[in-house]
Amino acid sequence: MKCIAIDDEPLALKVIQEFCHQVPFIELEGIFTSPMEAIGYLSAHPVDLIFCDIQMPHLNGVDFILSQPHPPLIVFTTAHPEYAVQGFEVDAVDYLLKPVPFNRFLQACQKAHNRLGFNQHKSEKQNLFTASYLLIRVGYDTVKLNLADILLIEGQKDYIKIQTIDQAYLTKGTLKSMETKLPHREFVRVQKSFIVSLAHIEKIEHNHICMGKYRIPISDRYRDHFYETLHDQSL
Repeated sequence: MKCIAIDDEPLALKVIQEFCHQVPFIELEGIFTSPMEAIGYLSAHPVDLIFCDIQMPHLNGVDFILSQPHPPLIVFTTAHPEYAVQGFEVDAVDYLLKPVPFNRFLQACQKAHNRLGFNQHKSEKQNLFTASYLLIRVGYDTVKLNLADILLIEGQKDYIKIQTIDQAYLTKGTLKSMETKLPHREFVRVQKSFIVSLAHIEKIEHNHICMGKYRIPISDRYRDHFYETLHDQSL
């Protein structure tokens, strides 16, 4: 498992570095004293796991993870037990209290290893049996939408609007949950409020996606991932 560690305390990073060297299935690729340093690295070097402190200057660990469009597995390390709830709200694999004993560190690594294996197996199965349609609730009805007909999906607070070739549908939910239901090679999030279908993009003009009457700006946060996915599709 490829991983990095983020902590504003050099001594804590040293401990994690030494522990990683003792775990045969962990490969520590980098250590960083701030999340801002790690953001640039992750944009070019995806990893499987991040060991991350929570309370850090400028950007705390939870907000850092939430800022990532496709975050890897996360194990939080902190001296503050009161942050545990926040940690598990972002689906952290584990939450280690400093000073971290090696046996707990090893346990967290094993949890991450097991989850990664499960996610990969699940992903492979989904690739084999990917549905060509989406079922949504609209009022009291269940509506079947063909994925090929969906142009874009817009987040509107507690609801999402799905725009198809023919009409729009409003259903309760979030863009984050919708992302997990869509094939990632065909539907890409381009900003906080929009997911678009690559198949229906007519042109990209000054970092704006043009689809009929729609002109959607690509935000800085999602730009690299969008263009990488678009490039992979064109190969």
